[in-house]
Amino acid sequence: MKLASTIIIACTAAAAFAAEPLWKLNGITSVVNKRVVAAESDGSLKAKYNCWVVGKTHVPVDSSKRYRISCEVKGAGQVRVGVTAFDKDKRPISIVSVLAVKGSETELTAPLKKGDTVIKVKDTSKWNPKVPTCIVFDADPSGEMKDIPNIDLFPGRIKGFTANEIQLTAPSKIELPAGTVIRQHRDSRRAIFSRNQKISADWKTYQFIIVPGLTLDGSNSNKLYPGVAFVAPLAVMPKGASVRNLQIEVME
Repeated sequence: MKLASTIIIACTAAAAFAAEPLWKLNGITSVVNKRVVAAESDGSLKAKYNCWVVGKTHVPVDSSKRYRISCEVKGAGQVRVGVTAFDKDKRPISIVSVLAVKGSETELTAPLKKGDTVIKVKDTSKWNPKVPTCIVFDADPSGEMKDIPNIDLFPGRIKGFTANEIQLTAPSKIELPAGTVIRQHRDSRRAIFSRNQKISADWKTYQFIIVPGLTLDGSNSNKLYPGVAFVAPLAVMPKGASVRNLQIEVME
């Protein structure tokens, strides 16, 4: 019998692990999106489509500790390993909620209504045109960013902006009153996961290490960010590939 080889996605010094994982994949009922996978006789799950295989359990985490997420995969294509993140109330939270453009707070000078394609604001002089932009609302008007992490992400994409207007790519789906404080944030990945790694026909173990520490420059693919209280392990799978033994462990 062939032993599964290991591909290490994030390199760290050797570390001890807790005796038992904090969570481990246990069949199709232990994932949130079971319609996108098929249960195999060996206990693995086979992707019916290109999909995210995400654990159903919210695993509590401590942002001062390191965690190892691992799984075995076989098939063809590429895989990513990581976690989706949640706040203390188990609401989804992404690093976009943290990556603020400092000093970019401004306020609406007119109400935003459903169907509007322009947001009228006081001043965008501190907005960076080179940053892939998301907007958060109900931001801290003091400029001290006490609202971070801000999960109030505007549900729409930005086409561009001028001194007093922000153009949307599609009509707004929400309403905001005049005076609402908004801020420019850097758009980024919506989960904490590894780069793509090539998979093969044989089972191989892929692992991803999450470590403490954060800098607000967008290069935080393996770091827990402020506000994360729970995570759910995930594997980003290509159609036809199989996964087993997806788990998360704390590194002592």
